[in-house]
Amino acid sequence: VKMTQMMLLSLLFACAHAKIAVQRTGFGCERGNRMTRIRPKASFFDNLFSGGGNNGKVKTLIDLAKKSDRGRITENNEEMKQLIDSLRSNMKPIGEDKLKKAVNGSWVEMWTTEDAVLSFAKNGFFGEKFDFAGGSINMYENTFTNIVSFSNGRSVEADGKIKVDTDNNRVSFRFNVAKINVGGITVPLPFAAGGYIDNVYVDSKHRIGVDSRGDYRVYRRP
Repeated sequence: VKMTQMMLLSLLFACAHAKIAVQRTGFGCERGNRMTRIRPKASFFDNLFSGGGNNGKVKTLIDLAKKSDRGRITENNEEMKQLIDSLRSNMKPIGEDKLKKAVNGSWVEMWTTEDAVLSFAKNGFFGEKFDFAGGSINMYENTFTNIVSFSNGRSVEADGKIKVDTDNNRVSFRFNVAKINVGGITVPLPFAAGGYIDNVYVDSKHRIGVDSRGDYRVYRRP
């Protein structure tokens, strides 16, 4: 039991910022762990981080992320980390209003260096195949919900609170509660953990970040 709880806690913490299925006024996932496809309209977000060679770097990153099989193929990891470090060095605060509008919405993790996520992506969970890592965030109510989905309708979810730090486009988070969903049965778990992610790039389709444990992440809209 202790090992199971440790695995779940590590997984939930690791997936804290893969965002899916959110609207400004609430969250939602379809039954069967299929994500609700909610996208913000393309707007000035696409220009917030543009310029200075960022567009070419982002395109290269997204192309490499698509080839990585959600991070399981690691041959391009060093190049991707260097590109993200370069984006981070050129990052400028965009202000609270713009940050909330840009980050709020639906996100799915495309690539990560996080060991816990990669372990579940490779090995599944108690015999069930990994489906996706995702979650929801409401930047206007300072709340979020994460989900790690596996086959046969099984999932692990966690809810919590967020705080925005506009000095470095950072979103801090802290979990309040976790639960396992198995065959229509929900099992709550005590859970307390937290961290942050620096959003080094955001547009209407993709988001790139580095978290408090030094792991790199690339997301897409569902």
